[in-house]
Amino acid sequence: MKHLLNPSQYNSIRVTLSIHEENVREIENWVNNPPDTGILYQKEIHISEQKQKVLKETIEHIRDQILLFTQNFDFQPINIDLGKKAQSKMSECWADLIDIQSDKLKRYGKVNPQLKNEIDARLEKLAQLTLIISSCFNDENIMPYEGEKYVNN
Repeated sequence: MKHLLNPSQYNSIRVTLSIHEENVREIENWVNNPPDTGILYQKEIHISEQKQKVLKETIEHIRDQILLFTQNFDFQPINIDLGKKAQSKMSECWADLIDIQSDKLKRYGKVNPQLKNEIDARLEKLAQLTLIISSCFNDENIMPYEGEKYVNN
């Protein structure tokens, strides 16, 4: 049935189904594994045993449908480079950290002058550590962390 689609249609359906499958698997993972907890967040999921059963059956049906599409249209898997995904996430985090420095908080109201001394250096350190994580996923030199300072190579 692949002949029924032009290349753009083929790719659009393949990408959409791939994203759908990935999201469904993520939901399945949330239900089947203990919630993830961090320092500033706690993930929870509230679902009854009856709804868990419905969810598992529905996910199986979704997988079956995606498999049929894949077989009927000869869809090939999309390779997802988790390193690039990690770099993207760290880039977003870096920008968010820069956006909460004391100068930028003015957009939310008057900033206490003492705040600059309290948060800017810590946020800069977090931003630099974030760049180190990002650099681990590319061919560039990693900026090593030595104690309280960073050494550029």
